[in-house]
Amino acid sequence: MKASWKTRLLAMLAMVAGVPAMATTWSSLTVEDPIRPGATCEVSEPASYGSYVYQWPSKYDQVFWPQIDETGIWFCAKSGFAALIGDFETLTESERMRVGVHLAKVYDPALHLGPAQKLALLEGIYGMREMDAKKQIQLQRVLAVHYERDGDYTRATTLRRQALGLIRQELAQGMLDTQRRLEYLFVAANYEREFGKAAQADADLSALSRALDAVKSEEPTVVDYAAYLRELVPASRRILPGGQLAPAESEP
Repeated sequence: MKASWKTRLLAMLAMVAGVPAMATTWSSLTVEDPIRPGATCEVSEPASYGSYVYQWPSKYDQVFWPQIDETGIWFCAKSGFAALIGDFETLTESERMRVGVHLAKVYDPALHLGPAQKLALLEGIYGMREMDAKKQIQLQRVLAVHYERDGDYTRATTLRRQALGLIRQELAQGMLDTQRRLEYLFVAANYEREFGKAAQADADLSALSRALDAVKSEEPTVVDYAAYLRELVPASRRILPGGQLAPAESEP
């Protein structure tokens, strides 16, 4: 999978504000099936988009299009393999063997899977893959957005709690780069408020504020990211407990 769409998407952080809402579009792509030798899979990759994707509701999870889009789940109908967009090439040989055995038992290519079934299959496959804390945190947040969109708030909350636990561990270790630390503090604050823990959320936002103030002469992308988060903090304070991860329209 070409990494160009990732590079272009990240570069848009400097242009987030003031961009009109526009449609995202996809183009078709044929990739090799990681599980079934000689087979191919018809998937999609981003064709057009803009920095407006950073203003969509998933900004409170700090995960973005195209991963949060249903089309952003790559699926191979012949083998049943599924992964988030662009995550085929990272499959190791040991993972390939485990997943292949699993799919041979549970997947029937004659059946047509709906979105919810593909999502469950995706989560199960990732459960057999080797992931460090960073990738686990990212995956759990992405899956939470997918489940929330499908109306499964219970599963979305469970995944966010799991992500928050790992985020706390990563923050406590103090080994994060500046941008990752800013991201994790913002997400932690949002999740705590979602879970009804306003005092802890305020503490996280205070820590975030201090970290944002300390961003002086970092790389331009870090400075741009800090400015982006500053714009989101007021809405973060209005996130309501339970249900969808979203702020109230105005202060109570």
